[in-house]
Amino acid sequence: FAIHGAPSRPLGTIAVREGAMTASVDIAYMTVEGRGGHGARPQETIDPMPAAAELILALQTIVARNINPADSAVVSCCFVQAGDPLAPTVIPQRVNLSATIRTHSPKVRDKIEARFNEITRGIGTVFGGEVKLDYQRRYPPQINDPALVRAILPALQSVYGEAGVDTKFAPSMGGEDFAFMSEKVPGVYMQVGLGDEGHTAQLHNPGFDFNDLGLAYAARTFAAIVQERLPLN
Repeated sequence: FAIHGAPSRPLGTIAVREGAMTASVDIAYMTVEGRGGHGARPQETIDPMPAAAELILALQTIVARNINPADSAVVSCCFVQAGDPLAPTVIPQRVNLSATIRTHSPKVRDKIEARFNEITRGIGTVFGGEVKLDYQRRYPPQINDPALVRAILPALQSVYGEAGVDTKFAPSMGGEDFAFMSEKVPGVYMQVGLGDEGHTAQLHNPGFDFNDLGLAYAARTFAAIVQERLPLN
């Protein structure tokens, strides 16, 4: 069992759901390799710039055209680096790109990685150069065990009351390293509310101020789960 603080949720509440809680996190590093030259004589080069542009557009179609709309997935190209701003007439030798890939389904994760390999090979062939791909699987999706979630609901309700336990919400597209443990043994990941008038900033924000009162709720939660799961006779 694991708990993560949630400043977007009111203090004195907790969120848990069956199935996916967070997404897998994969990173793709790509290099579009061509042959540089003078911008006035593009016919003498293998220009990686339009190839990189086509690559970005093609990758953005994976979710739209290869993934069932009922499944959640994100492909975001977040980094592009090429050329020299002080050399605006020079066609560069290469373009470096990276992307982040998120999904709640292992099958969808496999499908997206396969399409990355197919698209990068295809773009490389079409433009006459090469697209190198380093696709890294970082975090698996956090999948809460349904039976365990149902088993601990009475314990959670004893701490937060029935109204304070939220089980009806969309899973996050963020990642969570507790997912590695849940791949090995059944697990449950929860979010305890930290928000009040003095603590409203979002996570991963320079203005975030941890609400220490949330620690008391988290400790009570774990204690209630222990009492529920390991009754002392």
